[in-house]
Amino acid sequence: MTDFFHSIGAQVGIYSSGRQWDQIVGTVSGSSNLYSLPSWLAGSRNASGAAMACSHAPLTGGGEVELTQFVSRGFDYNYSCP
Repeated sequence: MTDFFHSIGAQVGIYSSGRQWDQIVGTVSGSSNLYSLPSWLAGSRNASGAAMACSHAPLTGGGEVELTQFVSRGFDYNYSCP
């Protein structure tokens, strides 16, 4: 699936909270096409928490955290990591 999205020029990343990712997927091997994808981390409670989450470990060993998400007044908001 990731290969297809890359082939049409779409941006591909992994969206989850670290805890859920560990429970559902666990460790991703370096040979997986998921290994180097950017992480989009969910689960922050506010904008400052989302900014701090940029320094959290990525969901895979070869990726980096590019985007975090927080909830405010019942809506999801994205925070782009520097």
